[in-house]
Amino acid sequence: MSDASLSLTRRDVLRGALATALAGAWLPLGTFAQERLDMGFARLVPGVASGEELARQPELWVMDIAYKPMRLMFVEVLDKATGKKKREQIWYLCYRVVRRPVQGRDPGGAEPINPLEPVPGTPKFLPQFTLVTYDNPQSQVPTRIQLDMIIPEAVAAINKVEKPYTYKDSVHIVQDLPEAVAAGTPDVPYVYGVATWRGIDPQTDFFKLIVSGITNIYETRGAEGEAKSQWRKVLVQKFHRRGDQFDPNIREFEFDGAAEWQYQPDRPDAVASAPTM
Repeated sequence: MSDASLSLTRRDVLRGALATALAGAWLPLGTFAQERLDMGFARLVPGVASGEELARQPELWVMDIAYKPMRLMFVEVLDKATGKKKREQIWYLCYRVVRRPVQGRDPGGAEPINPLEPVPGTPKFLPQFTLVTYDNPQSQVPTRIQLDMIIPEAVAAINKVEKPYTYKDSVHIVQDLPEAVAAGTPDVPYVYGVATWRGIDPQTDFFKLIVSGITNIYETRGAEGEAKSQWRKVLVQKFHRRGDQFDPNIREFEFDGAAEWQYQPDRPDAVASAPTM
């Protein structure tokens, strides 16, 4: 092989590696700051907003989120029907979020002629994780839709394993919307949380997570003369699981492609199957 051919091959390899790395994360509008991922956080998805979204929604906010792969553990959980504890398989996802300044706005721009009424009260950070299982990864027709649930015994066990941080469930993590922190700020005040599920079908091979509450971006849809509906911007991450119900372990879970920002309707019965933008 000639030196020229060798150089071309190396360039192609480097370009391919760069493309693969960039495919796993969205770059926030107007910034190229990179954030170090460690302590098991395998995916970072920066919050993004389009020019149309920025123009439509002056009070817009969005958060960066980093998360670990889906994992499982067996925990002694209280059975409310019997009042006794039983050993159950718990699926969980550890994550951290931080609010970033909204990029792409013109700080010298004029105020709108008709300013919007201020939002009553302080905006809240209210994350929600919906797990959707399906048999066919092409059609993604849901077989079951489950919101993350509060399992105190599981959170206590998770915090013994997922050190050094303390993760809060979706109730105890609720707080006033954090202040925006610029990229590159030392000692970033991350908010750490964990979503937990029980009763997942042990034969599940394909599923996705729908993450809402990490941005307030929305839009109103509906043709002229028809009823309008609200669509929220959510993050969707697909997974697959190369295992079975007989010997489950955390290494079975794998990411299925990069996460995607999508719009989905507010109606709970439509959140998992509605078309995207």
